[in-house]
Amino acid sequence: MTGFDRKVSLRIVCVGVVAGAVLALAVGGCAASGSQPLLVDSQEGFQQQIIQADKPVLVMFFKQGCPACIALEPTFNQLAKEYEGRAVIARYKHLSATFAVTSKELKDRYDVSFVPTVLLFVKGQEVQRWFSDYNINNYRRGLERVLSTAASQP
Repeated sequence: MTGFDRKVSLRIVCVGVVAGAVLALAVGGCAASGSQPLLVDSQEGFQQQIIQADKPVLVMFFKQGCPACIALEPTFNQLAKEYEGRAVIARYKHLSATFAVTSKELKDRYDVSFVPTVLLFVKGQEVQRWFSDYNINNYRRGLERVLSTAASQP
C-alpha cells in the first residue's frame, strides 16, 4: 500500500467515524422522552452519585466531543429507560474537549486511559469493565448478572 493509499484509507475511516457520530446524535436527539443517563462532571459528584449509590451503576467515562463517546449515547439513553428504578445509568465527564482530565485521582484509581470506558459498580466497587465495546447486549448481560445476584441475596 502506498503512502497515498494509506492517507486515503485513513480519511475514509475518519469520515466514517464522524458520520457515525452525527447519526448517533440525530438518533439520540429524536429519542422518546423518559429516563436519561445521569451526567456526572466532578469528583464529588462521582463519589455521591456513583460510589454511594444504593443500586448498581453503569457509568461511561467520556470525553467531551469524542465521536465514539457520542456514538454510544443512544445506547446509554436506551439502557436508562430499560433499567429505570433498578440501576443507575450514568456518564462521567472524564476529559474536557481540550483533553484536560477532570480528576487525576479518579483517572488513576480506575486506570482509565481510553474513552469511552464503561465500568459497572456495585456498592461502590468496580465489578466489570468494557472498552472498545459498543454492544448494548454486553452491558445488559452485566447489569442482569448483578441484578440477579442482588435479588438472590437476603
